[in-house]
Amino acid sequence: MRRRYIEVNQLLSNSYKSEEVYIRSTDTNRTIASALSFFKGFYPDSTGPSVRPGVNARPPFVVQNIEKIEAELGLSALPNNA
Repeated sequence: MRRRYIEVNQLLSNSYKSEEVYIRSTDTNRTIASALSFFKGFYPDSTGPSVRPGVNARPPFVVQNIEKIEAELGLSALPNNA
């Protein structure tokens, strides 16, 4: 997937940028772990923000919980109204 979306088609940056990626999941450990695993394939360690010249950190992935957002803010708070 990284090869297709980042390297070949250049739809996302080579290094992780939070403004380009939105990750959401249900509030189940299995689905959260799946979402994190999927995006670690896109952005492995050392593709995160620069911590000093030539050294990048692990990307700081945040998985959004659909049920919590909808309960607190309503369905309209979700991108594309889920």
